[in-house]
Amino acid sequence: MLAPSLANHYQQLIEKPRDLTLIRLKLEQGLYYTTQDFADDVMLCFANAKLFCKEIPEFKGVYDAAVAI
Repeated sequence: MLAPSLANHYQQLIEKPRDLTLIRLKLEQGLYYTTQDFADDVMLCFANAKLFCKEIPEFKGVYDAAVAI
């Protein structure tokens, strides 16, 4: 869970939020109609992580992992 100030920053910075929990829920509910839809969400999740985490020193590990993927 993000601190309120970071959550606000995330909401302002990230146009289309996506996280692994939401991806799992969509997968379990059969909301992906193609493998490309699923792949697009996964890539969006990591793109969001790179964008958000690169500005925050405490999240360097998350940024580095997202870049590696």
